[in-house]
Parts: sequence; C-alpha cells; structure tokens
Amino acid sequence: MHLDDEPTNEEYKDVIGIVKNSTERLIELVEGLLSINNSTDEMQWHTFSARNVFDTIISELKNDITHKGLDFAITGDCHITGDNTLLERAFFNLVHNAVRYNVESGSVKITLSDNGVIIEDSGIGISDEHLTHIFEPFYCADKSRSKKLGGHGLGMTIAKNIFDRHGMKICIFSEVGQGTKITLTGTNIFSK
Repeated sequence: MHLDDEPTNEEYKDVIGIVKNSTERLIELVEGLLSINNSTDEMQWHTFSARNVFDTIISELKNDITHKGLDFAITGDCHITGDNTLLERAFFNLVHNAVRYNVESGSVKITLSDNGVIIEDSGIGISDEHLTHIFEPFYCADKSRSKKLGGHGLGMTIAKNIFDRHGMKICIFSEVGQGTKITLTGTNIFSK
C-alpha cells in the first residue's frame, strides 16, 4: 500500500484483515510464552465442574465444529480442583487440536469421570516419531499443515506445563489416520 498512491477501499480492507489476524496470532503467541513461565504462586485454586468448562470451550469452537461437520459428544461430569482459568486454557488447546486436526464429518468424544478426562478424536493422528516430541516448544509434526491451520507449536507445551503444575498426568495415544486419544488423570479430579 505504501507503493500505491491511491489504494482502493478493498485494498485497505484486505490489509486491515491481514494485520488483524497477524496481531491476534502475535498476542496468542506472547500470552502462550508468558503462561509457560508463570509461577505456581500466582495460581488461584478453586473446585469447579469440568462439564461447565468443556461446555464453554465447545461454545467458543462452535463455528469450527459446524464448519467441519463434526459429531461432538460430552458424557459425564467431574469436579477438578485447580486454577480454573489456566486449566480452561489447557483443555481448550487439547479440544482445539481435536477439532483442527480432525477430518471432515469426523468425531470428537469427551468423557468426564472421577477416573479422569478423556478426549478422543477421529482425526489425522500423530506418528510415534512425532509423538515423542509433541510437548516440545514450537514443535509442529507437519509444519506446512500447522502453518496453514494457524498452529504455532506452543499449544501442547502450554497444556502440559499447566497440567504438570496441577499434578495431573497427560497420556497421548495416537495412530496415523485413525485419530488420537488423550487421557488426563490426577488426585484433583473427582466425582461430584
């Protein structure tokens, strides 16, 4: 636009859209980096319904879920003791990945119980080679796909950091072309 003496309104709109998207991604990246380094002293511990958190997450991802035609189901409920805001961010990262890396008309199933939280999807899956690096900062299993879908390689790092700080164990089971299953367990997850 600097080179054009008289940019059109359409060119202005295009540039503003690009700047807006870039700014949002930069804010998300900076917030992610900051959350990795937050101290546990700053955490606000409460007991809350996991179902309420996942209902909020699904509401936020509704357009993406509908756009992909995903069959989405949540069963059960449990209570979790921890920092609601941090755990919601960590769970959001997991569910967002289950949606983002899923196939058209695929499925996502979330099971909540006193045994833990299970998130299963019918997505593209993760190879064993990439699974061993999944929690490393800025690691993307498929850089071209992650860039296309808006990933920056911090979501899983942030989630694991938050779960570790809450004494929760995350396990990922995945098969390429078959989907991914994530289980979260911990003494701070219990039935109502």
